[in-house]
Amino acid sequence: MATKSNSLELVIRNAKGVKGETNVISCGAGLELWVTINQSGQTAKKWNLRYTDAAGKRQKARIGSYPELSLAKARAGAEDLKANAKSGVNVAKAKAREKLPQVQSTRTFEAVATAWLQKKMPEWDDAHAKRQKERLVGNIFPAFGDVAINDLTMEHIDNALAVVIARGARETAQRICSIVINVFEYADLMGFVENPVIINRLTRYRKEMPKPVTKRHLYKEMSEAEIGALLRALEESKGRWTLQTSVALRLAPYVLLRPIEICEAEWAEIDMNAAEWCIPAARMKMARDHIVPLSRQARELLLEIRPFTGANKYVFPSPRKHDAPISTASMLQAIRRIGYASTKEEGNSFCTHGFRGMASTTLNQHPAFQHLKEDWIEFQLATSKRIESEAYNILTPRSYIEERRVMVQSYADYLDDLRERVKAGEL
Repeated sequence: MATKSNSLELVIRNAKGVKGETNVISCGAGLELWVTINQSGQTAKKWNLRYTDAAGKRQKARIGSYPELSLAKARAGAEDLKANAKSGVNVAKAKAREKLPQVQSTRTFEAVATAWLQKKMPEWDDAHAKRQKERLVGNIFPAFGDVAINDLTMEHIDNALAVVIARGARETAQRICSIVINVFEYADLMGFVENPVIINRLTRYRKEMPKPVTKRHLYKEMSEAEIGALLRALEESKGRWTLQTSVALRLAPYVLLRPIEICEAEWAEIDMNAAEWCIPAARMKMARDHIVPLSRQARELLLEIRPFTGANKYVFPSPRKHDAPISTASMLQAIRRIGYASTKEEGNSFCTHGFRGMASTTLNQHPAFQHLKEDWIEFQLATSKRIESEAYNILTPRSYIEERRVMVQSYADYLDDLRERVKAGEL
């Protein structure tokens, strides 16, 4: 005669899932088998236990899957779990730790930091994730990555950051310190840190770190003759570079965008009929949608390259990898090849980001543009100054669009005039 246990085993073995439903088979003492249909369309059977913890609160925990865990083993595991719960063990935290065996077994700083990275990376864009990982791999892991997280001292961390500070990268050192604090906070949350006081010490330490040196300006003020000479050089040297680099570089003065925003331009963003370039927030530094009204000169440059790259996703595809855009380095190298040094140096110097500084300085200070409002200029530059200072002053990507359209056309004509006057020897 079949026993009750054998009958239950048979029911469990033959149970079939129904799409959209959860069939619960009660196995006694709070143990349940949940039968469902998984994403692959197959029957899935999961063991769950309802129990009471040491504080008298009702809890639920997943034990495992059937048939990997038989009825007998599930019952034994359930009894062990309930015994631990009654003795005050936090079962949920214990189960979470089981999912990180590589961290549990070693718990070196590198192991914990790697687990933290894996948890955070889905929240970050690719570029930020790469930078965070490089800061750890290049600066921290070689210094104390193999040290157990509970054996780390402030001296370990101070010595590692001192190397970064010594090479002049004070801002990077502060960012690395913030990463270390984040890793320790994650470790504390997971129950790995025996003495969380180090987190408070690290926070105080970061406040006392050497402050970053004031950032150098990416643009040195240029006279009208110098601006005209630069634009003339770009025009006369356009055959020295690839078409993509040539057009991107000549477009930069007219659109007031950051180099990366130009290089990664997509044809889907550009409306030739409306003469507008609509850049999504994901591509903008300020993470806001941005519309650039195109001057006649900017539109002509885009029409120049469209027959060659119009079938591509990118306006400026890489000559080597057509599924990727050109890099900002290609624009910077072109500037260097026509005789312009880094802005760190004296004399004839410029960088591609300097086109924005040139526009800001000219539009704010030149007598011909004194009628312009600062809001129009900052909005066009898409800078952090573009703040809604009043509750009812709601700004959208199309704010000041007509004023900005006139502004960029006037500025483009001004630049062309400087270039032609240099050619004619008038400047």
